[in-house]
Amino acid sequence: MNSKNKSFNSGDGFTLIELLISLSLFVVLLSVAIGGFLQAVRIQRVVTELMSVNDNMSLIIEQMAREIRTGNNFQFSQNNNDLEFANSNNQSISYRLDQGSLERGEGTVSGGVCNDGSSPVNGFCYVKLASDDISVTDFNVFGLQGNSPGPQRITIILSFTSNRGDVSSLVKPIQIQTTISPRNF
Repeated sequence: MNSKNKSFNSGDGFTLIELLISLSLFVVLLSVAIGGFLQAVRIQRVVTELMSVNDNMSLIIEQMAREIRTGNNFQFSQNNNDLEFANSNNQSISYRLDQGSLERGEGTVSGGVCNDGSSPVNGFCYVKLASDDISVTDFNVFGLQGNSPGPQRITIILSFTSNRGDVSSLVKPIQIQTTISPRNF
């Protein structure tokens, strides 16, 4: 019996207080690690959404640039947020910002009806270019003609952001700018 008592009192084990302290430290460290992981997941989600929005708007501005490059007879609105011109097929084209959406319009015959059954607006049938997840906050188009004879330059400035609440509340709008020289002048 004496040998049994010696093994209990030898001090080789942990006391209840030591176990509680080590368990508490483990829980605190685990909480910090989980918090950091959750924050990293949130940031990754925001970055992925912003990359998607940026890719979408870059594609749209590239499509606009291609069409403008081969266009002619450019007309700019007074507040620089509307562009009308004739494309390479001599069809009237218009780009505008309407209620947070960038739209492309094709000219119609007066009294015509658009493909979707709606009525034309100022002689154009408009189609949204970006998805509903994207909000275009600013669209400016400027035409620049130097003093020397030569091609006109058209500058497009787009500001946009995501419509998703968790992303739009965390970041400022992104701005893309490009300058295009039409081939036909």
